[in-house]
Amino acid sequence: MDLRGKAPAGDSAGSPSYTGDIPSEYQQNTLTITGESADQHVGSGGFDLQVGPMGSTLLVAAPDSSAGDGAVALIPLPQDSESLSFGAGQAELLGPTGGGLGQALALNADGDGALLALGAPGVETAYLLFTDAAQGRVSVGEVAHSRLTSDRDAGRFGAALALGDVDGDGLTDAIVGAPAETYLAGRVYLFSGADSQLRWEAEDATATVLGTTSYDTLGSAISAAADFDEDGVLDLVLCMPDYDGSGRDVGGCAIALGGLDLLSRGWSLWDEVSALVYGAQSEDRLGDGPHTLWVGDLTGDDRADLAIGLPGSELDERPEGAVALFDGTELTGTRSSDEARLRVEGVGGLGQSVGGNGATSELLLATPSGDGLGGGAITAVPARTTGRVDLSAVAPLIEAEQASDQLGIGGILGGDLFGDGGQHLIFALPGSDGSAPGAGEVRLRPRR
Repeated sequence: MDLRGKAPAGDSAGSPSYTGDIPSEYQQNTLTITGESADQHVGSGGFDLQVGPMGSTLLVAAPDSSAGDGAVALIPLPQDSESLSFGAGQAELLGPTGGGLGQALALNADGDGALLALGAPGVETAYLLFTDAAQGRVSVGEVAHSRLTSDRDAGRFGAALALGDVDGDGLTDAIVGAPAETYLAGRVYLFSGADSQLRWEAEDATATVLGTTSYDTLGSAISAAADFDEDGVLDLVLCMPDYDGSGRDVGGCAIALGGLDLLSRGWSLWDEVSALVYGAQSEDRLGDGPHTLWVGDLTGDDRADLAIGLPGSELDERPEGAVALFDGTELTGTRSSDEARLRVEGVGGLGQSVGGNGATSELLLATPSGDGLGGGAITAVPARTTGRVDLSAVAPLIEAEQASDQLGIGGILGGDLFGDGGQHLIFALPGSDGSAPGAGEVRLRPRR
């Protein structure tokens, strides 16, 4: 299969993918996607947005759907209604038994369509498909163009995913994380778009990267969405939250610059790394999960920046979490999270979900739990600020309505999402009891 298409340099992980000029009818688009059954937790696996001139598609993951089989919904936009059930859109992709489909997803669009990657780590599988091939309620295996699998039990192959041209040949490469492989050292697999086939085994990967030691959990978060060195080729960010650097489980994220050498078979993590950022304190767990990572220009210098969550970071001996923002020009050598241009310290699970809005130069941060927050909040922090910011002193943009909402789990999209000059937010409330206990919701709202 020809996996053509390259994400624009400096695009953000989890940002919308565009396929052409955008009509103006989205300006006041408001929509709530509601779960259909108890404990479906719609949105907990994340979401993404494909935007095009003839309409757009909102992708919503529910890995707990059908008692853990998982499902992903494709919702056309705009909708006439302001509310739509999870399975009432263009398609509902059903996961394999016990697969947890949608625990990770990645999207890459070009003018001819959108390539979607979906992880089902419960069965050590990732699927690649084009979004226009999915119609109705169908098993993901029936519409997938390619299936990537591993025979290593309990390795969680597919727990994190990225799509992008990281070797500069004009073809989209697939990057798959398996953070529990090899005594939890973790492994990342790189599959070249030039070598694509209908079924890939992990052993056929163009290149593999193994964690430095046991229990690193490399591959917990991955990005291939920014060109940090501005050479025209996308670069990789690979995170290992259990990395022991300056202390136990401080966590670390390695930046490997893109290029043809990146896909040489079997390279060691340190062979291609140009920078390593790591937590400053034991148990910081920097990069712990696919939604802890965001890349894109937040400081207005046309260079990609890197924001990473540290969900285990302690404040006054309480695990409240933190987020570190590194300027793209700082990403050389080894850098502690205490050396970031901006460090936000907070409350309520800060660092589990990190987003950004380049148009307004803001970090978008979720605090899905914590004292005084009920079911969570989403807060915007000016990204051009330097030093340390106490999130508890910043008024939130959005606050949860129910104590069980888990507002912000699954990521945050914000900005001019439809290319029409308007500002929108997309966020999840996976614990919402709207249609049934724990059914969950994903909401699209104009930014006011």
